[in-house]
Amino acid sequence: MLTINDVQDAMRVWDEAHVAVHDYFGNNDILDPHCWTRWQDLVETENLARTQALTTINSYRGLEQAK
Repeated sequence: MLTINDVQDAMRVWDEAHVAVHDYFGNNDILDPHCWTRWQDLVETENLARTQALTTINSYRGLEQAK
């Protein structure tokens, strides 16, 4: 059973991934092929974290509405 803590944890992971993408972009020349590849990896990680967070949120909301 999901708890609000599970939702908060998922949101925290997403936020950390999002910050990593922006920090890397701000600190590196993403036009450099090596930097571009690394940045794309970070973007993909953020996308996965977002998907997991939204899945967790929707599951939790479904449980709350079923009460």
